[in-house]
Amino acid sequence: MFVAAAIATAFVVKDPMDIFRVALQFVPRRSRFHAIVADSLEEVSKATDWLDGYGRIHGKYRQYSHCQVYQECGTLINTLRFATSIDDGFCKQVSQGNDTDSFGATSGSILGLYWGAGHLNPRWLAPFRDEIRTGLNFFPERSLSTLAKRMGRLSELGLSEGRFEREIT
Repeated sequence: MFVAAAIATAFVVKDPMDIFRVALQFVPRRSRFHAIVADSLEEVSKATDWLDGYGRIHGKYRQYSHCQVYQECGTLINTLRFATSIDDGFCKQVSQGNDTDSFGATSGSILGLYWGAGHLNPRWLAPFRDEIRTGLNFFPERSLSTLAKRMGRLSELGLSEGRFEREIT
């Protein structure tokens, strides 16, 4: 719920911390997750730079090792607060450790929406040679750039009945 809300919020806010303040509203208030993420927002808000933010999160929540979402959401908040670009954010997220592949991808989704189209350095895409491979049945798209353009239009499309499905397929 938290990550889905963060992704949905990322392209409409100016302050990256607001992404997570809004997302936290979709998490049960009496949960441990809510308490830790709210505290992580506070700790990262006090941080002077991303290393300080990492120290605050890791120092407080190190008992939750990698692949346990608590510390990872704190580092995600830290990444977005201090990222100066999509590229910089990728590097900051992965440098903080934990579940680097999943949260590297999650940070990429949020960073991409926050910074917008055209802000990703082409060096990240070059190794793919504009090709996407998937194990999904009935997914004929093979061009990464065509797929990215189609997904980028999602926020522009209306969600009225039938229109969304018709324009995406």
